[in-house]
Amino acid sequence: MDHPGNIVTQLIQEEHRSKWVARSNHNVTCFTEAEIRRFTNNYETMLGRGGFGEVYEGVLEDKSMVAVKKFIYNVKENFAKELIVHREINHKNVVRLVGYCVDENALMVVTEYIPKGNLSNILHHDNIPIALDIRLRIAIECAEALAYMHSQMYTQVIHGDIKPANILLDDGLSAKISDFGISRLVNTENTLYTLNVIGSIGYMDPLFTQSGRLTAKSDVYSFGVVLLELITRKKARTEDGKIGLVESFSQSLSKGIRRVREMFDPEIVTSSDMKTIEEIAKLAGKCLKMELTKRPAMLEVAERLRKLKKAPHQVQERLALFSWIRKNKQDPAETPSLESSSRSQNMRTVAPVKMTPSQESNDINPTTALLQKSSSQNVGTFIISSTLTGQSFELEDLLQASAEVLGKGTVGTTYKATLDSGYELVVKRLKDVVLPKAEFEQHVTQIGAIQNKHVVPLRWYYYSKDEKMVVYDVILMGSLAKVLYGDQGSSPAPLDWEQRSAISLAAARGVEYIHLAGPSSCHGNIKSSNILLTGTHDACVSEHGLIALGMSSSVSGYRAPELINNRRVSQKADVYSFGVLLLELLTRKAPTNSRKDQEGVDLPRWVCSVVREEWTAEVFDVELIGRDQKDGEEECMVRLLQLAINCCSQDANSRPTMPKVVQQIEEIGRESKLAPAKTPSLESSSSSQNVRIVAPAEKTPSQERSGSTPKTGIVAPAKALSHLSMSSQESSGSTPKTGIVAPAKALSHLSIQNVGTSIIGSAMTGQLFDLKDLIGASTEVLGKGTVGTTYRATLDSGYELVVKRLKDVDLGEAIFGRLVMLFGTIQNKHVAPLLWYYCSKDEKLLVYNIIPMGSLAKALHGDRFCGPAPLDWEQRSAISLAAARGVAAIHLAGPTSCHGNIKSSNILLTGTHDACVSEHGLITLGMYSNAPGYRAPEVTRNRWVSQESDVYSFGILLLELLTCKSPLEKRFQDDGGVDLPRWVCSITPEEWRAEVFDVELLARGQKDGKEECMVRLMQLGLKCCSQDADSRPTMSDVAQRIEEIGQS
Repeated sequence: MDHPGNIVTQLIQEEHRSKWVARSNHNVTCFTEAEIRRFTNNYETMLGRGGFGEVYEGVLEDKSMVAVKKFIYNVKENFAKELIVHREINHKNVVRLVGYCVDENALMVVTEYIPKGNLSNILHHDNIPIALDIRLRIAIECAEALAYMHSQMYTQVIHGDIKPANILLDDGLSAKISDFGISRLVNTENTLYTLNVIGSIGYMDPLFTQSGRLTAKSDVYSFGVVLLELITRKKARTEDGKIGLVESFSQSLSKGIRRVREMFDPEIVTSSDMKTIEEIAKLAGKCLKMELTKRPAMLEVAERLRKLKKAPHQVQERLALFSWIRKNKQDPAETPSLESSSRSQNMRTVAPVKMTPSQESNDINPTTALLQKSSSQNVGTFIISSTLTGQSFELEDLLQASAEVLGKGTVGTTYKATLDSGYELVVKRLKDVVLPKAEFEQHVTQIGAIQNKHVVPLRWYYYSKDEKMVVYDVILMGSLAKVLYGDQGSSPAPLDWEQRSAISLAAARGVEYIHLAGPSSCHGNIKSSNILLTGTHDACVSEHGLIALGMSSSVSGYRAPELINNRRVSQKADVYSFGVLLLELLTRKAPTNSRKDQEGVDLPRWVCSVVREEWTAEVFDVELIGRDQKDGEEECMVRLLQLAINCCSQDANSRPTMPKVVQQIEEIGRESKLAPAKTPSLESSSSSQNVRIVAPAEKTPSQERSGSTPKTGIVAPAKALSHLSMSSQESSGSTPKTGIVAPAKALSHLSIQNVGTSIIGSAMTGQLFDLKDLIGASTEVLGKGTVGTTYRATLDSGYELVVKRLKDVDLGEAIFGRLVMLFGTIQNKHVAPLLWYYCSKDEKLLVYNIIPMGSLAKALHGDRFCGPAPLDWEQRSAISLAAARGVAAIHLAGPTSCHGNIKSSNILLTGTHDACVSEHGLITLGMYSNAPGYRAPEVTRNRWVSQESDVYSFGILLLELLTCKSPLEKRFQDDGGVDLPRWVCSITPEEWRAEVFDVELLARGQKDGKEECMVRLMQLGLKCCSQDADSRPTMSDVAQRIEEIGQS
């Protein structure tokens, strides 16, 4: 006999069944039609009639009352979808599903009985008074239920028909959301498109009506209408339908919140509650925005409402932080719409700029797109938001925030601003800024483009003639200076060697990342008060770039000697300041003029005045030495102190670069067994785990990190491996409770023999699918290469993936899994991300997203089906830079992290001027040799690949890109290939134009100086191909050199 859940699914059209997986997380009974007829007393009491059927009262054997929804029109598919969605949900503020019936011509859904009826009747037909706190509680309960459905369920649910008539109230007037007749499960993508636009007039999102695009923000709009009904007690649509509640509210709100007061229900309006009602109205206005991105998520809506419930608004005295704006602010009724205004818009989010060429890009876009905001005379009510925080608020909210002075520093005064919602921000009011607006905005936007875990992100900025502000998130643990020296409210905190070593490494990574944005990108004001602690062993760098906005100078105790007579900061000056920071961290002594309560010390001079043998007794912090020492710790402390002195060299050119500093701190940490390149541990299990998530490993010491940890998913074989057993899929009556793109451990218990019906997916693609979908996918062989065969797998949904079936892998499962998960930690725009993997005794597979444009090899040389593609100098230059960035990101994961098989077929084109590196690390999984035409000479003698051998291979790639000649590797039978370095070196540079460069490249119109740039890139390629591995540049240097060539 079929399982009832399977019977329900069969009612949906076959091509759509995979999107409607029946899974219940609580007990639901399958009733017969006779049983329902009995407990409804032959359908004696009708409770109501709806679009799909009738609702009857029933009493079960345990005397509990139920409501039975009978689908009188026998719409099987609608019934099945409603039932599947409702079975997913188990929330106290959603009507509980009790059971269902699937007998022939008797499709019914049984739910708990809610006695008080729906909110619409109580608001508009009953005359009972409803206090504001009850209305607010109803709103909170509905918001929490929707937030749960949108954000906290395994499979997101969009209700699609939120309105008071679908909000039921129990005896205590607690809310329960009901009627999932047009709800959608979103288990394939984050947005659904439908030609069947249905909903309720007055509540339906106009954007959904226009486009058929259904998202969770469609529910947010409908909930905004419900909020209006709660505070006005007016219907969403008048009987004559001439003007609706939303239109009337929007017109009033455009004239100012005070004009909206006229619409409030007099029953709840009191002087003490007016502020609360106004805040609800403002929140409703946000929900009703006609731009999806400006509507808050339901999680935020629920939080805002809870704040209003806990702490009703009262008039407070506020610090006059923004009085200079409020003082000049026009009356809202006189303020023109900003969106249509041509006036200067000065309050802006930090918009991403086009990345400077050598900047290490990660997958997170910097902050948000530019939003037009107000001048001080025209603040409007437009939302400022950040994709990185998920927090949205209006400028008005910021103006009304209470503020606390945190301190006054080099570049201005810092405040902690607390919004009425309780959300906190750091606002820095800049002083002595003399830059014109355009230059200020350009500089601030470049600052905002720096996004890294170890750099505090700039969120927003404000510019006017008299005031300039920048806004950040609050870092609660405070600064390193506070920990080292304490402040007025706290004493210094203990810091052991492990903590100091980890903090120094985190800070170095942050500064290094700022420098990687380009040769002119620097911090300019490194000091302990600008190092903020994000954990006991972690930190981030703040205020980068602000010193360049004004006439301020960095603190003298940290200032490099060359800046005394030359105010321009530089990366080399940053290294000096960082060296002083290291000395401060090890000695706990304040540099000169860094603190008002201490005279300070010229740290580099003082340390150098003490002989090295006396450093332990005279220099190191007494508390640090006094703690129990592990073997080798003291020697590591000495080495870190020596590194600091090197950074503080009087000769700027003798100082190491920040990447070198990071590498040395990493090595010091590893030698003291404090910063090993750790591998991730999977959830412990007594059984072999074959299907695994690619989990982010703990960070290797010099690894470049983005601001958030990328989520990954599970891998399963494509159709080519459909012989793999799924025999236990239905062996269990219960479905594993696994989440959408869950943490690393969530699905690790599933082996290929027990896949269940769990949903798997990747946050990087937004695509969800079952393991069964992947096994059943149709496949096409894309090619056979060094490490195995590559397939294109097309799921039934049409979604495509690349599956690489590895050959000759003789690694145990544990070692294989550890290596693959380390590959998965490399997350960068220019590195093709490994999404999933599969491991069994006989099969090893890796799964990637498909890159439709194909490889650089195909563009340069064509294939059996198409000829080469035209590539001009700008394209080749940009592709070389993107590939260099990708390889550099791989190398930054640690000294042993390398690609191992760089070649043009592993460079995938993601745009006409962009590319990413694929298959990184795979060469280490088996007994493979990398492509002979790209192989470094030392790898021929010694099979171990290295970062230096990667540089050699990359040099070959540059030569191939410029000459369009295939290396020694034979791509086709008629293609003998060329030993590129030897051939190029055999021709004098004067003859390169005629003999070496791609004829098509030279035939294209050349801009002035481009040929010289091509020559410089060719010389860089040859330098990378040096026979002496130690003479080759690092990949970071290569990326920087290509950037400089591209800019010239």
